[in-house]
Amino acid sequence: MLFAFTRTCLFILLLLVGFGCAEPAPPPQTGTEDPLPVETPPTNTLVDVILADDNFSTFSGALQAANLSETLSGPGPFTIFVPTNEAFAALPDGTLENLLAPENTEHLMSLILFHVANGRILATDVERMGAVETAFGESLPVVTSSTNPVEVGDAQIISTDMETDNGVIHVINRVLLPASLPI
Repeated sequence: MLFAFTRTCLFILLLLVGFGCAEPAPPPQTGTEDPLPVETPPTNTLVDVILADDNFSTFSGALQAANLSETLSGPGPFTIFVPTNEAFAALPDGTLENLLAPENTEHLMSLILFHVANGRILATDVERMGAVETAFGESLPVVTSSTNPVEVGDAQIISTDMETDNGVIHVINRVLLPASLPI
């Protein structure tokens, strides 16, 4: 009988201690509470950076005319070798206007994709590569020298490693023209 009494006291003690330590139950949800606002992190895509920089206004116009802005704003990662406005100005007369004509959208798209590589390729990676495979499907040779800037195709990289959320931009001093593109 003493055993049963001790067991009962121990049970009551455990109940009292347990109730004292337990956290109160949350109030029931009524469905009228406002959910916490979810903040969307700011985007800093390749396209955002290109569109924001006046030095790339010609490339950004070509990018939009080729309907590639949405694709290159996607998750990627991508590496883009972006020619400056001066690089486009150095093209033979009529070349840019011809490419921007609505009937040449496919050629313009090819030209843009010749400046794009899949993956995040930093300058140190480019320097070690013999060639960069473009999204156009043709390779760009990479030439490194201790005295000259790194060359991709026939363009020099004049600024490197502009990192974005979905890739990296290297600025080049010439427009890369694929040999297979009828310009």
